[in-house]
Amino acid sequence: MSEAYDEFCRQIEVCASLTDLQAMGTARILVKEAGLDAKTATAAQLAVVASKLLPRQLEFLGVKGGEAVAAKIGVALTAHAPTAGAKSAPEAVFRRLGGGA
Repeated sequence: MSEAYDEFCRQIEVCASLTDLQAMGTARILVKEAGLDAKTATAAQLAVVASKLLPRQLEFLGVKGGEAVAAKIGVALTAHAPTAGAKSAPEAVFRRLGGGA
């Protein structure tokens, strides 16, 4: 699994007060629904998953304040994403190859 995916699971567990198994199952469902691969998912991709898909899943699980919890997880994942100065990030490499700085 990617480092970002592991962080996503950890954030779901901590912020939503779920067990580790519940958090991993929730993350797996959402990543699959988004059409991502847990082995290659980036923090930026998972932040979008957190904002768009996670609130509904948390509501289904009976987590109170699911919107706020999902927003908190999204912020944590965004902070976990490589910085704009990370020139070795694949996205940065492709931007440079395509002519974007």
